Amino acid sequence: MPAVNQNRQFQIINVTEPHLPCVLILDVSASMDGDPIAFVNRALTRAVEVIADDSIASRRVEICLITFGSSVKVEVPFQTSSQYSPKKLFAGGLSSLNTALIMAMDEIEKRMEAYSSLDVASCTPWIFLLSDGYPSDMERFEEASGRLHQKIRDKKLNFFPMAVGGADVDFLRRYFPEQEEGAVLSGTMEELEDVLAWFAGQVSESSHSGVRKNAEIPLYVRRAQRQEGKTAQRMITINL
Repeated sequence: MPAVNQNRQFQIINVTEPHLPCVLILDVSASMDGDPIAFVNRALTRAVEVIADDSIASRRVEICLITFGSSVKVEVPFQTSSQYSPKKLFAGGLSSLNTALIMAMDEIEKRMEAYSSLDVASCTPWIFLLSDGYPSDMERFEEASGRLHQKIRDKKLNFFPMAVGGADVDFLRRYFPEQEEGAVLSGTMEELEDVLAWFAGQVSESSHSGVRKNAEIPLYVRRAQRQEGKTAQRMITINL
């Protein structure tokens, strides 16, 4: 039977197993209209399928989908892949990236509180951020980056931003406390489906165990380099 946190009305199923909250923050600003948003919708469907196809992850990983344009919206609240209903996204508006990051961290904190109140074990949360431009809400940058820095330092969050199109890779690196060490993924919209499937696979695998490990980014997932033209494979420590 599902358990419900009465204070927040959070329904949690499979309460005897550890849960892993995963937030997908996706850019749906005007520059994503046309082919880009079609790539996003296809990639999102495949990522959920990757988690659903893993018998353990399908019970433990809870997905939350947040989109940002001029406004920020929780499109899908935390739920397992078996509860997840496909949602077609549309593009338009500005790029409220910082507000989306703040909302994601707020949602994670509420979900972790719900787990705790019901004595449900939990793993380190994950965030995937897709951005194709510069934030339009820079007045919230200090709040968003400050909270992210603290969570990353405290090993309370695994954060994976991906730059596509006109996204500023050096700017995205500023969301990490040590900018040179931040793993900013970089690729094309055509590569997004494979990148998000890779991310979903890492989340799924991490839900199996509480042991810290390294995740190898495949060749098609490129770590952004300061020197033009360089790509590299990267080993990233995953904090569970």
